[in-house]
Amino acid sequence: MYQKMWSETSLDPQLIIEKLHMSGYVKKKVAQYSLGMRQRLCFAMQLVANTRYMLMDEVMNGLDPTNVELISQMLLEKRREGKTILLASHLLENLEKYSDTILFLRDGGFIYRQEKETVQEQVLLFPKLTPGLQLWQKETQLDLILIPNGKVYLPLTKQSATITVLLDSLLAQGITDFSLGHLPLADRYSLYYE
Repeated sequence: MYQKMWSETSLDPQLIIEKLHMSGYVKKKVAQYSLGMRQRLCFAMQLVANTRYMLMDEVMNGLDPTNVELISQMLLEKRREGKTILLASHLLENLEKYSDTILFLRDGGFIYRQEKETVQEQVLLFPKLTPGLQLWQKETQLDLILIPNGKVYLPLTKQSATITVLLDSLLAQGITDFSLGHLPLADRYSLYYE
């Protein structure tokens, strides 16, 4: 019935039930379902609807890692079929891994946009602000940015010194606890929302 409301293309509900590993409980009353079972049911209904656009809010909430991966793989399959998927989620690692575009929202507007194909800014990321790091900052006059989660980063695109010079000066100060790369999405999230 649900499928007929939204699509003319027939999908086999039994196939979706099997793909989502729902066979063991699909005949039970929904009131007896766990949160994860309900999430898979809602996702199954979305699949059966077979619409061109898929709009989902926290579809992976309450799922164990195995089912998060299962849903993620099915979303990739739907994307390959040409479907447009709009997904609200707080599973940031999952979003970073599977999304083409990530948006942060506040007060009805976009405050951050990250495209998968865009090269992200390189940073030096430190797990915390230490006295040695503060001294290094004072000596180099570089603008370190403190993230609300306690980490510290230095955007490299704004620095006139080469990465090699920066790394050598850190090592000369005995500072070895840092990473070079892009700012992880969870840390960027902390910048905007904590």
